[in-house]
Amino acid sequence: MAGYRPLEPQWHADPLRRHEYRFWDGTAWTERIADNGVEGVDPVPPTSAPQPSFRQPEPAAAAVNPTPPPLPPEPAPSVPADRPASGNQNPGGPFVFDHAELDYEAPEAVGLDRLDGGSKGPGKLLAVGALLIAVVVGGFFLLRGDDADPTAQSPGNTSGEAGAQGDTGDTGDSASSSGFPSAAEQSAIDRLPGGFQCQRAVGDDVVASAEGTVDCNANQSPPIDIVSSSFSDRETSDAHVDSLVAAAGAEYIADSDCAETATGLWTGGDFSGRVVCFADEAGPSLAWTVGAEPIVNVASITSDVTDASATELVEWWQTSAVPGPVRILQPFPTPREASALQLVPVELADTCTRFIGKPTDGSLGSLECRPPANSSTDAAVVDVVYLDVFEEDYDIDAFYNAFELPRTDKGGCRVGVPGNNSYSVGGESVGRVACYVRDGRTWMHWYDSRTQLVGQANFADADVVEPYEWWISNAVVGAAEDRTFDRAERRALQSVPASIADSCVAETVNAENDRWASKLQCRPDTDGVLSVTYFAFQTQRRVTNEYNSRRGEIETGTGTCAEGGVPAERPWEDGDRSGRQICQVRQGVAEIYAADFDGKLSVLVAGENDNIDLLADWLSQNR
Repeated sequence: MAGYRPLEPQWHADPLRRHEYRFWDGTAWTERIADNGVEGVDPVPPTSAPQPSFRQPEPAAAAVNPTPPPLPPEPAPSVPADRPASGNQNPGGPFVFDHAELDYEAPEAVGLDRLDGGSKGPGKLLAVGALLIAVVVGGFFLLRGDDADPTAQSPGNTSGEAGAQGDTGDTGDSASSSGFPSAAEQSAIDRLPGGFQCQRAVGDDVVASAEGTVDCNANQSPPIDIVSSSFSDRETSDAHVDSLVAAAGAEYIADSDCAETATGLWTGGDFSGRVVCFADEAGPSLAWTVGAEPIVNVASITSDVTDASATELVEWWQTSAVPGPVRILQPFPTPREASALQLVPVELADTCTRFIGKPTDGSLGSLECRPPANSSTDAAVVDVVYLDVFEEDYDIDAFYNAFELPRTDKGGCRVGVPGNNSYSVGGESVGRVACYVRDGRTWMHWYDSRTQLVGQANFADADVVEPYEWWISNAVVGAAEDRTFDRAERRALQSVPASIADSCVAETVNAENDRWASKLQCRPDTDGVLSVTYFAFQTQRRVTNEYNSRRGEIETGTGTCAEGGVPAERPWEDGDRSGRQICQVRQGVAEIYAADFDGKLSVLVAGENDNIDLLADWLSQNR
């Protein structure tokens, strides 16, 4: 059995077997105990507590559960690292797999230690391995382990050099002269069941496409070896699994134990993954992945092989390597998933697979789609699309609004302003679409009330225009983003030239920091003019204050607004209207800011490079 690997502070089955639960504080067992949901105190004997006989890498920050669970706790909703989190857990975490159709039952287990996925994975793998056996000596329990002396030789390490091998029991802090383990190798080691001694893979065990591969073994029965490979991303690790499937000639299985040559998806605890079973003349092997981690493990029995070895390997995997009870899922697509695929254009549907994640109540099917990169340099590069279809009475609007989206009825994806608006197909309003940029990447969220479909798409772009154009061509064909204006915005819109009015969208106004009452951003179809922004104010004083703030150190009445790169401030007139304007180039962008004090309105025109005279000409023709 694999060794016990506790990570963050949490409740566990009492290792002293005195009570139902005992609290682990991250470094030691505490006196806090619980029985039938009632917390109490029972001190731990000075040397009897079965402390871990190995060091752990620093765990991710974890919230400490202050009270014991009255029953084995339901895991908290989790969101894959590559999806933005929802701010509302009702109606549940976004886009996760529904196992109800598979007659799936949640495992009767408390939250044991989990695979530390950091920012790249779904969490930490529940290691259901047994506690290290405590040996009774003189009435005290002594821990079994070899980490009392950090320089002691481990099995297979005869060099006497500390840390020459990786060890899922004690990873150590040092590396050998060969640099083992590398970061990628350590990542693979950290995610293995406890008790395995690891070294760098050599020969045929090396996976060329992996960033690091380790060869690990444990002194246990059955004698199991693991080759674990860490990849740069899920796409590469999935390709490796596909190669194993092809080499084994494996066929899909469902609702059964893993046969000698079979492949499928598994689920257990909070996690799901892929599994491949195969065998050759040397003995049985089993490969698996966990969630979105780009790590592939291949466990084999190649010595003392018997007719029962394949069964023993599967039993070990189900009880010690992944959180049980484990269930093999139905082949993709199920009837419900097939129905979901029919709701999106076939070009997108052809790239979709089942989303591997935690169940969401009400979901009929969750899909993960990865369209190939478009060869055109002008097209948005979409990395991943998540689609989820819900029951007819499910409140998808509440689900959609639980995300941290831009303010409702503001902005416009089609003109490059992050926003959140309704959209129509064929003149009928059918849903909402939002777009925003976070960490240099664009996200789009939408739902379609006609089909109860909710979607997310992530792009490598930091501009929302091209992702929006991808969306109306590949996700919701024929969609048109609606525009909504309040009273103050409509007043500002009256001052916008008819030639650009259709391009204008409302932007969010911060009542605490902004002097203006409304803000419209427009995109003229004029070369050299990037954007035109209109500001409407409630009083002349606020217009004046905003103008003086933007003028800064520019002297009044200087310059002509026709000399590129030379700041200027001067009056302007247009019939019975007049005001003042500022011309300057900031960070390579030319700007003219013109204020109409009597009209309580101002306009900011931005253009390419230092072409101030082009902006002045455009503004004189379009005030």
